[in-house]
Amino acid sequence: MTKNLAESIIIINANFIFVLVLAFTGIWIAGGSATAPACFILILSFIVTPAIYGRFIDLISGNRTTPLTQLFRMHWLNFYAVVFSLSIPIFIFILVSQLLVPFEKIIFSVIVRIFATTLHIILIYITPMIFIKKENFTVVPVGMKYLSTKKKKTLPLIGISVFASIFTW
Repeated sequence: MTKNLAESIIIINANFIFVLVLAFTGIWIAGGSATAPACFILILSFIVTPAIYGRFIDLISGNRTTPLTQLFRMHWLNFYAVVFSLSIPIFIFILVSQLLVPFEKIIFSVIVRIFATTLHIILIYITPMIFIKKENFTVVPVGMKYLSTKKKKTLPLIGISVFASIFTW
């Protein structure tokens, strides 16, 4: 465990600029503003995220460093296919909530937040599998199985996700 933590810290330090890009895109997206900078950051995150995940999987697995453009081409379709298909229920709830009266919108807002947090937790375990196995929908059960069978190992990340969801509300 200590060895893995030390290796992770070395990888993060060596690629600190990529970690900052992901962190800032997450913060801007969580803010939910529709300003021009927020839209730019959202588009940037769509382009950069598959490449950065691919880079980290390359580094962790000991592969040679692949150029970011090649990583993007290699992983973008699998990544977006899984993320967008798992996000469909959230989009449907958001569309339905627009048809409701204000009180019902509050209830639906809570439901959407719960679904979004749950999706975020699930994606924590599915996303690395997309890049490791280089597949799309077949990794969903693998990630779900890991999440359900390794409860003690997953609790810290689940706690952080729930805290982040409450904090960004």
